[in-house]
Amino acid sequence: MNIQLTPDASQYVQSLVAAGQYPSVQDAVADGMRLLKVQQERKAQIQIGIDQADRDELHEHDEVFDSLRAELNRIKSTAQ
Repeated sequence: MNIQLTPDASQYVQSLVAAGQYPSVQDAVADGMRLLKVQQERKAQIQIGIDQADRDELHEHDEVFDSLRAELNRIKSTAQ
């Protein structure tokens, strides 16, 4: 796939490569795409939480942390 970057984006990517932060333009662009994917996944997770809140499906923080602590203790006990 060939892509055309804007002049500003192209200059920025080239400056990252010139500074040694990435070995190539392709690596820099690939990392940018990975970050974009992570951002989109986080937005989707946030929207799930918003939708749950809108449906009044929230949990008390003590209940959540008690559950997390119990799971952590279970994992610790099976690891020993």
